[in-house]
Amino acid sequence: MNLLEGSGWSYRYARRAFPILVQWIEDAVNGGAPRRPFTYKELGSELGVYHRSVHWALGKIGHAIEEVEGISIKKWQTPIPPIELLICGQGSHIPGRGGLSFLSRYRQIPIQQLEKMPEAAKRDLVLYVHDQIYSFPHWREVLEMFALKPSSVQLPLLGATLAKIRSQTISGVGESEDHKKMKTYLHENPDAVGIKGHLYYRNTEETILSGDRLDVFLKSASCWFCVEVKPINFSESEIIRGLFQCVKYKAILVAQQMYERMQTQSTSSPEAIDVRLALGGPLPENLKLLRKRLGVNVIANVNVPKILAVSA
Repeated sequence: MNLLEGSGWSYRYARRAFPILVQWIEDAVNGGAPRRPFTYKELGSELGVYHRSVHWALGKIGHAIEEVEGISIKKWQTPIPPIELLICGQGSHIPGRGGLSFLSRYRQIPIQQLEKMPEAAKRDLVLYVHDQIYSFPHWREVLEMFALKPSSVQLPLLGATLAKIRSQTISGVGESEDHKKMKTYLHENPDAVGIKGHLYYRNTEETILSGDRLDVFLKSASCWFCVEVKPINFSESEIIRGLFQCVKYKAILVAQQMYERMQTQSTSSPEAIDVRLALGGPLPENLKLLRKRLGVNVIANVNVPKILAVSA
């Protein structure tokens, strides 16, 4: 019997959450993402539910894993690590009380003893289990045991996307009026993409040391802001290009800031680097997971006034 096949809310969201947890592990093991704990809020955001309710789904996953321990030991000579313990409190990096009960059974420590441990000792135990979770090589087979499939997203084909981007970059087509208007609007109204406070420097088409030009570049006393602009009529491939431009620009601005600090021999704390992608329309549904994995801050549906003076 499939231990996750129930029809209740917690079962349904356990079936959705389990492949997400496995995907996060694979992102770290195979894709170079950091091996870290995740928060209840992060999982809740991924599932589209209030974060304080995800522990019910995690509990179903934990109990299901415990029930197949004998199968796991027979098949792989090791129990399945409690993957649900990847989800921890944001500040404590320790699971909630329900998670501690799974940790107690997995590490064979009485729950009363575990609860009395100092926070640092609990974190050490959790880190040890996290290492086992990330090192366990059979997560996809575990998903199969519960009739689940790995997380997937239908991204446009790489070759076709590269061909479209290549065509766009070598066509020599000048900047569109919509792009100029949106760029000018955000230069004058950065709060439209959530940038607030005093800005002592503003520019469009800012040249950086890589030779790239930033659509909108802003500086405050504590942060450098870059806004890459894609108007409402831009194609999906151009939005993908924008996501990767943001990744590139952030890396370059970090390096350029280091260059400036070396030149001036600055000893003050470096300014933060904040790169955002502003879209005149929505972010396509099939690109939302890519955006999350790339860590790009996207502000969609930016409304630019129809009547806007644009300098040549």
